Amino acid sequence: MNKKHSIFSCLESWEIGKKSRLVCSFGAPVVIALEIASASAQNASQTLPPVTVDAPREKPQAKPRQQTQRPVASSARASSVHPSGPRPHVASTSRGAASAAPQVGPPLLSGANGVAPSPPTGEIGNLPPAYAGGEVARGARLGMLGNRDFMDTPFNVTSYTSALIENQQARTLQQVLENDPSVRMATSAGHIRENFRIRGFPVLGSELALNGMYGLAPDGHVPTEFLERVEVLKGPGALLNGMAPFGAVGGSINLVTKHAGDAPITSVSTDYTSSSQFGTHIDVGRRGGDHNQFGIRYNGVYRSGGTTLDEQWKVRGLNALALDFREERIRLSIDAYHSQE
Repeated sequence: MNKKHSIFSCLESWEIGKKSRLVCSFGAPVVIALEIASASAQNASQTLPPVTVDAPREKPQAKPRQQTQRPVASSARASSVHPSGPRPHVASTSRGAASAAPQVGPPLLSGANGVAPSPPTGEIGNLPPAYAGGEVARGARLGMLGNRDFMDTPFNVTSYTSALIENQQARTLQQVLENDPSVRMATSAGHIRENFRIRGFPVLGSELALNGMYGLAPDGHVPTEFLERVEVLKGPGALLNGMAPFGAVGGSINLVTKHAGDAPITSVSTDYTSSSQFGTHIDVGRRGGDHNQFGIRYNGVYRSGGTTLDEQWKVRGLNALALDFREERIRLSIDAYHSQE
């Protein structure tokens, strides 16, 4: 008995836009595709607006750029044609580089007035600047550390300038150090020597340092006319300046002598003290050489007359000469003085 089977199967169904598509087969190799469109889709297709297409327009052509010929800047850029061969090579420099003029004479140094600049911690020709008012400085000499600003110094140091000495007319070192509350005088004003106490510890007159070195300061009363700075360091300073001759632990006193500055100086002054004491002070400083590398400074003092004490006569003389030489790689200084009282 033969039976015929009728097989109905749907292969796939999906939706495209507003249309549904159904593909089915009926046993035999017959495929029927049904496409059903909804009424809304048909109505929408009928109400679409008309589409208009404009004809393409030609793009306007751009005007050609007018080229201008640049003139030749100088004759050095133009090349001449050699009649018998190729053009010779003409050397030229770049537009941004400027030709350096040949240097005439010795090379100039980069410091002020042609003087070689000093390193920040240098001691010769490099005094720390004065503070507001000009009577104290912003730094001092700290032995092996060189000149240092007081804000960079872990010590209590005060540096009195020559302006304070002139303003107060201080004649001796004792009169200068009366401005420091940490320093006391261990001897009277009329004593033959000047001994001090710093923070209660004794500092003898023979323990004064001159330009950072002990044993060179004047013995007895120290004249102030040839001093540029008086530096007082409070506290132990053997690591910086070395051990004092008698082991002063309260502090140290350093005397800085005057040297020729960049500007020339010529000063003559006279003074009158007490009942009949007259004096004269001469201060002359000059620099010379191609770069002002040589310097000379002279200070001379002579003072004579009676004092406030009856039958007392005082004579005082000073001759101080300071020489220095400053170059980029070397700096030298020589100080010589003679003091008598």
